[in-house]
Amino acid sequence: MGLNKQEEAKLLPAYGRKRILLLADAYRELSYSFRIMEEESPTGVMDRRELVFQKALRDNRKIMEQRLQEMATYMEELAEESLSYSEPNARKVRILKNGLAKHGILLKEIYLIRRKGAMQFVLTMRGQRNADYTTDDIAEVLTEMFGFPLVSAKENLFFVAYEYDTYIYECKGRFEFQTGIASATKENEAVSGDNYLVYSVSGTKKVCMISDGAGSGEEACRDSERVLELAEKYMDTGFAMTEVTDMVNSLFVAHGREQNMPTLDACIVDLAEGTIFFRKYGACDSFIRRKESIERIKNTGYPLGFSVREAKEEKGEDFSFELLNDMGCNNDKEECVYELNENDCLLMVTDGVLECFGDEKSLLKTFASMEIKDPEEAANYLMQCTIRRCGGHIRDDMTIMVGKLSSAKART
Repeated sequence: MGLNKQEEAKLLPAYGRKRILLLADAYRELSYSFRIMEEESPTGVMDRRELVFQKALRDNRKIMEQRLQEMATYMEELAEESLSYSEPNARKVRILKNGLAKHGILLKEIYLIRRKGAMQFVLTMRGQRNADYTTDDIAEVLTEMFGFPLVSAKENLFFVAYEYDTYIYECKGRFEFQTGIASATKENEAVSGDNYLVYSVSGTKKVCMISDGAGSGEEACRDSERVLELAEKYMDTGFAMTEVTDMVNSLFVAHGREQNMPTLDACIVDLAEGTIFFRKYGACDSFIRRKESIERIKNTGYPLGFSVREAKEEKGEDFSFELLNDMGCNNDKEECVYELNENDCLLMVTDGVLECFGDEKSLLKTFASMEIKDPEEAANYLMQCTIRRCGGHIRDDMTIMVGKLSSAKART
């Protein structure tokens, strides 16, 4: 039985929609102000220093105008988003309520929401003092009862709170993507300038990121850590990978920190479709190992904070490998999507690994010959090989990430 207008308004009130649209208008007006500032920029004869300053100012204004426009568009889409609500089978709901109550969970409401083809269960519930079910336990109960493989959303608490709150359960993808990470800090440094992040955006998407701060030590660590913090925050807000990485890049461009430009190597795996999408800013090439070949995902972009409007792409050194198929990935393109098959493996590294290994071809031969059952073990093994290659002297921070796609395990 569908929700009536009063119940639907309770979940997504028209007042809230209007507030979002008003805020979107404010962002759009603010973006126009940057355009007006550009039109009012001084003209005439200027010395070289003033010309450079005015050009940087114009570039920053254009970037801010573009980002504010994007945010306004996203908020308008969110306000007008079409959601389909329905209530699950009444008999199953009664059984679910009684079953959860035995474990100290009081279920008040449950709705099924379809949004852009995706399906979610939304539960309003609270835990009692004797509750022995976590939100993950409830996901297993919902999976068994409704026949959909469901997982607890990232934003859910691990335990059900004592006050009524809303909890979201999302459909699980057909695949799983396991990752393993190994890192090494430059000798004589207390902290690594590399940072990494692996987390689930939803039940069907997994994000992997590595950022290499310029140089090494605490300052490089702070820069790369800031990159990942911003990226995660924007991803959680709902922006797509392309928008997220572009916004992070814009912030570094606006700061004008030409001497401290960290890299960003980012990918998002769609566990429902079995695809992977890349965005690279000054990062090393990545590699996808298939049954009989290795594909290289080239980096053709610059580090974060480097404006490429008038820069020309530098020519890279030609590299040949009999199992290697070159695939380009440009920051300005949105086609960096590749299909993954079961047991395909991903390799992402920072430049310290390549410098220490000395020969990219040798690294790939080792990667191609490995039997990868556990990505964590594979990453550690590759790191050991890398350190041996440089005689035990770690001259730069190094990070290795190995990922493997497999079919989602059936619940028992």
